[in-house]
Amino acid sequence: MTARREPLRLVSVLTRRDDEPGEGAATLARYAAAGHEVMVVTCTGDATGGDGVSEVLGAGHHRLGYAAFGRPGGTSFASVPVAEPTERLVRVLREFRPHVVVAHDDTADPGPDRVRCREVSVAAFDAAGDAARFPGAGEAWQPGKLYTVHEWSEARMRALHEALLARDLESPYRDWLAAPSPGTRWITTRVPCGEFFPVRDRVLRAYAGFLAPAVRHRLAVPVHVRQAVWPTEDFELARCHVPTSLPEDDLLAGISPQ
Repeated sequence: MTARREPLRLVSVLTRRDDEPGEGAATLARYAAAGHEVMVVTCTGDATGGDGVSEVLGAGHHRLGYAAFGRPGGTSFASVPVAEPTERLVRVLREFRPHVVVAHDDTADPGPDRVRCREVSVAAFDAAGDAARFPGAGEAWQPGKLYTVHEWSEARMRALHEALLARDLESPYRDWLAAPSPGTRWITTRVPCGEFFPVRDRVLRAYAGFLAPAVRHRLAVPVHVRQAVWPTEDFELARCHVPTSLPEDDLLAGISPQ
């Protein structure tokens, strides 16, 4: 990833705050540390952990303001018509004017809030640059790229599993590798960010009591093993309006400040 004189802007759209550790947190921290502007947008507000977590990443935070699926406190995010949260997110994109948007992978979790978050992220990315759509939501702005995060893959788990066994360490991946594979994901972009894994771990620890074992177990894998075996976070380029070539090692490849 090359240095840039002018900062660019990235938005990560999450279902809720405790998605942060598993959704490209080290990548966001790297770009923030390089002087780029990073914002985390959360669709629902049911997670705990405090507003200070995004600051650990060097990111701002914006809430869309929905309740989580099956939780009291208002209309749940999964049940509202998709146009409503799309307009709210379009307003955020047009105000912040990001060059890159990062969204959930649509295969990792079939939960209704997460599915809706993915739908809204894609719809808002497509609508933000069209002045005829949501004309009351600010001046049109088209982000250059939309990525989805591929946090988990069989290749990653197998590499870490074998590295742990080679070091006579307990592996948390045995059961997952014994289960049927969900299929190969198309990874277009691997961002080197191993030096920021400790930052991601700080975020993970802040939410440890609220996370599923599939995420929480990473704290059992020594950071030096993760840095040595798989020092990237992996993404799929889902939409692109700028010139680039694949594979990439930079979410900002091909983007100019204008």
